[in-house]
Amino acid sequence: MAAIQSIHVTIITASIPNAGTEGGCVYLGICGREFRVDAADHGFKTGSGKKYIFGQGANVSCPDLNDPRAPYPLWTEHLLCVSLTGRGKLIYFLANPVE
Repeated sequence: MAAIQSIHVTIITASIPNAGTEGGCVYLGICGREFRVDAADHGFKTGSGKKYIFGQGANVSCPDLNDPRAPYPLWTEHLLCVSLTGRGKLIYFLANPVE
């Protein structure tokens, strides 16, 4: 059981037509919170990929609003599943915490 200091997510958009978000928003749901997956240099274009970091070492837009340490800390024992939403689609993943 440990407080989550950072979340690292790599998103690779498929190289097929209409795979990108076309300017839409993508959110990561974890431990009952949503984090906006956004950076100024990436728009989820078809065939592209990027690693996003939330919390310590953040590289996302609005890092203070996308921090797993604030306004209240998230804990590894709260990890059950992770969801990712974008373009009206919801995808669930099993959580794999690294301590």
